[in-house]
Amino acid sequence: MDFPLQSTFGVRSAAVLQSAEAYQKHRKRINKSLKKTRRSLKIHTKDTKNYSNKEKISKISENDYENDQRYGKILLETAERDLLIIEETRILMAVHPSKSKEKFIVSKYKTALKNALHLLEIISKESNEYKRLEAIVYTALIQGSLAISRKNWKIAIHAFSVARCSLQFLYAHNEISEEGGKEIYTEIIDTYIDPALRLALGKDSNNKTADLDNAARYHSHDNTVEFIVPAVEIISAKDASFVKASDEQASLKLIKEIQWSQFSATIKSEDVARKIMDAQSMLEQVKESDIASYDPALLSWQEALQTHRQEMDRIKNEDEDEAQDRYILLTYINYNYLILRIRRDVSLLVAVQSKAAKKSASNTMVLEHSKDAVRLLEGITGTIAEVKDLPGVGNDEDLTSSLDSLESYYSAQKVMQIYNAYLISGRFTEALALVVKASETVQLSKEITTEFPGTLPTNTDLIAFKENISSALRRVHVLAQYARETSESSTKEYISDHLDKCILASPSETLKHIVPLEIDLVPVAVKPVLFDVAFNFINYDAPAQKSFDEKKSEETADKKKKGLFGLFGR
Repeated sequence: MDFPLQSTFGVRSAAVLQSAEAYQKHRKRINKSLKKTRRSLKIHTKDTKNYSNKEKISKISENDYENDQRYGKILLETAERDLLIIEETRILMAVHPSKSKEKFIVSKYKTALKNALHLLEIISKESNEYKRLEAIVYTALIQGSLAISRKNWKIAIHAFSVARCSLQFLYAHNEISEEGGKEIYTEIIDTYIDPALRLALGKDSNNKTADLDNAARYHSHDNTVEFIVPAVEIISAKDASFVKASDEQASLKLIKEIQWSQFSATIKSEDVARKIMDAQSMLEQVKESDIASYDPALLSWQEALQTHRQEMDRIKNEDEDEAQDRYILLTYINYNYLILRIRRDVSLLVAVQSKAAKKSASNTMVLEHSKDAVRLLEGITGTIAEVKDLPGVGNDEDLTSSLDSLESYYSAQKVMQIYNAYLISGRFTEALALVVKASETVQLSKEITTEFPGTLPTNTDLIAFKENISSALRRVHVLAQYARETSESSTKEYISDHLDKCILASPSETLKHIVPLEIDLVPVAVKPVLFDVAFNFINYDAPAQKSFDEKKSEETADKKKKGLFGLFGR
């Protein structure tokens, strides 16, 4: 027999079972393997008539397991088959709830528990204590789930507490060759144990705490369920710290109340109090120059937020004062988380701007850094809007006014980042329009009366930023005017006609006026054109030449008359 948890929950996790059909297919695979093993051990009952008298599984003994560990595999797979049917039925019940299906689930838990207990009996002398401990955990999970369905909270608390401590111990000490094999321990804790244990602790009138880590170690010694007691003995023999409640945590004085803005709220959940204290502790370790130092603090506030929301979902019926305390506490956690996220983004923005300000940075690099800065500024303004939407923020006029000023400040910074990009590209007219918009935006900022943590801007920063915008406005106004004048004069001439001159214009205008690329053809009247063309091909003789030619032709005619008939002439 392999390790019980690896061959059951581990196989489930690898198969990624999410639908009823997936569970059904996996159950059929388990059933096929079970039949094959039973046939090989010759304990398969073909004749099902009076099956209870003929079946051999219930008669498997400790000696059988010592001779062949596949007997343990049969009992484990038989219990696993019932648990898969339960998971399949739960998914179907989410669509079509049914009392009969609830009773069916309870009956399957009983059957699975019977086979799991039988497994514990035959492996009582198992030499590998880690394998035996996994079998106890598997059985404890079945017992705890059955107790939850029966609303027997004390049994559920003991079973899940021992299972939780055992899995933490196995994760630390059990060496598994398969890659990622130990991760199934934490997955079982997160997916199966913690939600059920938190529910059981909340329902038990004697257990108001929801500090699962300390509560599980404390309740692991309850001895409510006898068959899981050996698990505590195995753990205590090797590392008792996993079943010992922390004295430091027990003696730690938890915060009972928080103050935020003009509101105060009482913290009734010890788990929420611990999470808030952890987040506050991590917040003190944040360094503005170290971006990585923000991550643990942000994660701590997220955990506190998740824990508090789970607490709110769990407790539905409460009086108005308690409900108000919980909503104030929810706003308090959200506010601290969002403000810390703004601080993180501002630190990232400072780092990006410092890279762009380096002398070695090319225009291309500066433009890329400007894009990054714009994205960060959009995130900052979006987070500020989330803070403004939190319940209770609107009731504090000073805080609301300061948040509005922050939003205007960073919105103007975003416009100025785009302005710098146009300025570098030589598009002074667009840059002028942007700096005017930035000036109008920053004028909406009023005095910042709330003192924000970290490097968030103060009134001094706001005044200095307004002066920088005014200076940029004057500078770019001159550049835009000069560019317009030079552009009007220079764009009338072509560079090819004036190679000895430096024509000042924007890059786009310069490209358009390197050489004339367009020739305009102007139509003219038809007749004058034809007359001019014809005139070039007509030759008129001079008057003197004409009279000379006529006289010469007459003399020639007279000579011809004298030739033939000269005898009859004068």
